[in-house]
Amino acid sequence: MGQTIVLVGYGKTSESASDYGTKRMGTNSISQVGATTFSFQGGTNVCNGDSGGPTFLVSGSQEIAIGVHSTKSGFCGSGGTDMRVDVYASSVMLWELVAGKRLFRAESEMQLYTMVREGRIERPSQHVPDLPRGIEETILRGLSFNPKDRFPTAQAMA
Repeated sequence: MGQTIVLVGYGKTSESASDYGTKRMGTNSISQVGATTFSFQGGTNVCNGDSGGPTFLVSGSQEIAIGVHSTKSGFCGSGGTDMRVDVYASSVMLWELVAGKRLFRAESEMQLYTMVREGRIERPSQHVPDLPRGIEETILRGLSFNPKDRFPTAQAMA
């Protein structure tokens, strides 16, 4: 706990604003870690419309994706909760290894964000017709848009 994180969002910049689609970044620190979520505190937070945006852990000069903002409605505050990305990130990697191409290809950050947020996922069997059904089902469940539909842990996915 206490590690520095960077939140990225494209929602509103304040409760009174109507400026969706403007990229924002804020720095916080992790205050609590659970099995599937972590909480954070600090001077900036996600606002309405930021759901699905990434959270990065700052490690030296690197930023490592560790979370995806859960649904945020109401006020912009100084704390919040993110979903951990262990299973989702692993599922993206598996999809790309099996299909032999990038899962999301976009011309801009906003287009990429929209694709991820809308959960537009091709079946890997479209690229590998003889892919065993069980492998495809595992990958697609790990990529479910709703975190509650994903595997609860990487161990459960295995």
